[in-house]
Amino acid sequence: MKTILAIFICLYTNIICAQTTSPCDSRILTQFDSVKEVYVSSTKDDIVIKKDEKNKLSLALLAMERTIVLSITVFGGGDCVDETNKMNVVFRDGTKLEMLNNGGFNCDAEFSIFFGGDFGHKKELALFLSNEIETIKVSTRKSTIDKSRNNVVEVTVPTDTSKLIMESITCLTN
Repeated sequence: MKTILAIFICLYTNIICAQTTSPCDSRILTQFDSVKEVYVSSTKDDIVIKKDEKNKLSLALLAMERTIVLSITVFGGGDCVDETNKMNVVFRDGTKLEMLNNGGFNCDAEFSIFFGGDFGHKKELALFLSNEIETIKVSTRKSTIDKSRNNVVEVTVPTDTSKLIMESITCLTN
C-alpha cells in the first residue's frame, strides 16, 4: 500500500511540475535590478556560432522594460565597433536585413541592436520572431582612427541554433 501511495505521489508531482514549466524556463533568467527598479530578463547562456576556431559570434539577448537588446561579441574581426558598423542578416526565406550598431563606440568588439521601446525597429524584430536566420555578417574595424579598415565576420547559422535564437527572442517578448 505504501508503495502504491509513493508511486501516486511521484506521478502527481511530475504531472504538476510538467504543467508549470515551459521551454522558456530553461532558457531565460529574470532578475530584479534594484538600482533601476526594473525586472531584467536575459538568456542564461550566450549563443555561440562558429565559422571556425578564430571567427565566431557570441549572441546574448536581454529584455528590460519594453526593449530587447541583441548583443553580439565578434571574434576574429577587428576590436572596434561604432555607429557606422553594420550587421547583415539573411533569413532562410531569402529576406535580407541590414542594421547599424545602436551601441556606443567600443573596442571590445561588441555590436548591439535595440528593438522596441524608444528605439523602434518593430518590423525588424518581427522578422527575427517569424524567420530562421541563415547567415549573419557583422562588420568591425581594426583601427580607432582609420574607419575604412573594416573587417567582417560572417557565419552560417545551423538550423538548430537558428531555432534557438528565434525561440529565445520569442520568450523575451512574452
